[in-house]
Amino acid sequence: MTALDAMNIGAKTGADLDIPTEQELVDRAIAMVPTLRRTMRDHDSLGRISDEVIASLCDAGFFRILQPRAFGGYEMHPKSFLRVLHQVARGAPAAGWVLMVVGVHNWEVALLGARVAGELWGENPDIRVSSSYVPFGEAKQVEGGYELSGRWKFSSGCDHCDWAFLGGWVDLPGGEREYRVFLVSRQDYAIDDASWNTFGLQGTGSKDLLLENAFVPGYRTHAMSESLNCGNVGLKDFSAPAYRYPFGTLFSFGVVSAIIGMAMGARDVYLEGVKGKRASFTGAELAHDGFVVQALAAADADIQSCLALLDRMMGEIDADIAAGIVTPVERRAQYMAWCAEMSGTAIDAVVRLFRRSGARAIALNGDLQQYVRDILAGGNHITMDAAHMGANAGAVTLGAPNQVAIL
Repeated sequence: MTALDAMNIGAKTGADLDIPTEQELVDRAIAMVPTLRRTMRDHDSLGRISDEVIASLCDAGFFRILQPRAFGGYEMHPKSFLRVLHQVARGAPAAGWVLMVVGVHNWEVALLGARVAGELWGENPDIRVSSSYVPFGEAKQVEGGYELSGRWKFSSGCDHCDWAFLGGWVDLPGGEREYRVFLVSRQDYAIDDASWNTFGLQGTGSKDLLLENAFVPGYRTHAMSESLNCGNVGLKDFSAPAYRYPFGTLFSFGVVSAIIGMAMGARDVYLEGVKGKRASFTGAELAHDGFVVQALAAADADIQSCLALLDRMMGEIDADIAAGIVTPVERRAQYMAWCAEMSGTAIDAVVRLFRRSGARAIALNGDLQQYVRDILAGGNHITMDAAHMGANAGAVTLGAPNQVAIL
């Protein structure tokens, strides 16, 4: 009997759970776009996503897309999650960002195995996890596990979560060190509510988490080297192809998908602002203004090219999984570099739309400026650093060792 067989699960499992199709989930997300857009400035004022929006995302089943079926999830292909994510970020960038981060964590929990999944979801399949992967704080090995202390920044959606994944370096014998990710219970950290004040993605509530000598048992952590080799212990319990995606690659796909969704939303706002409108000075229809319509066409081309490249990368990884091989590090480094470049492409498209919208676009009660601020903030995520990721990909291609911890 495996650990999964032995679990006494209180939540509905895949056998008796009504699992929607991918298209049904996407249609739910599309239907939510108008309502989500009306919430954008509310989220900025709150400094987090509202309880009502989180509840709507939860009720729609979006957080369960990558969650194991044995624990109330849908265990679907990552592409299903990304297609939903495009639409949620299209409606409200901050909501899309939080869905991206928290939704991917339900996939990461599976990498730790059934014992950990049971602790989280055995009674409630809607328990959520935030994160802060950058090793801001200190982690040290102690008997039975690890002890964490310090301040971890940028924990998006933490107000709506009961656990957090935190990254840290651990010293090893011989002077070496190992980068690990630790799953920490909400009772072991405090949230600094005054720590999040930004010009973009303010609604994500990406606040600091404070820990002091918090103990994490050894089974609630994984070394990033395990993920680099796609050899996490959880694969013994959860063998679906979705859980064989490389960790850093899937996370980068999520970040860039949220950014692509923001570009889609900005494109919607721009179209609404020019369709059927006339130029203020000349009275000419904007549909006949070459500069106005070219910006729209260019944005469409940029968005579609990003979606096509994303689809290609996922198709290649799917082929690797079907063949029983781990996607080579060289190709994964390229994928992360491409994601960073795609982020820049989407951002450039939105900035061009903003520049073509004239002075009216700078009003703080307008929607387009919100997308501009949020997409610029999203593009500053560490995985979207095109210079860093591109340099690493180029070096790896030339035979140098990989320098990106999360790949």
